Amino acid sequence: MTLGQRIAVMSDIHGEYRVLIRVLEECRNDGVNAIVLLGDLFDRLDQARVCADVLADWPVAGVLGNHERDALRQITIAEDESHARRLVERLDDRFRLDEALFVHDMLELTGDEEYGPGRKHLVFTGHTHVRS
Repeated sequence: MTLGQRIAVMSDIHGEYRVLIRVLEECRNDGVNAIVLLGDLFDRLDQARVCADVLADWPVAGVLGNHERDALRQITIAEDESHARRLVERLDDRFRLDEALFVHDMLELTGDEEYGPGRKHLVFTGHTHVRS
């Protein structure tokens, strides 16, 4: 995956797989060929499988959000949910792509000398929503 490709950056899906399906249809129509996740794809493990299945045909990279971390602490994704397992195993706390850094929460940049406010690098962050 390089920045020369058309990449869609998504954050805070929170298990809303129907919305994810519609967004991916738009991505396909717009020539997007890779997805970068900024975390919180799902809230609970029961949502992990369906979201991962929806993304199964896409090249996906990105980061874990607080909801994935919380869910994964409670129980390991079942072996029969292999799409979900493979997807989550590809995600990390940070993802770098050329000059861009992808994180879930801006607090993850605290003390970072290379990235953060006033730096020349591009930072994409999720976890920016406010639930009502």
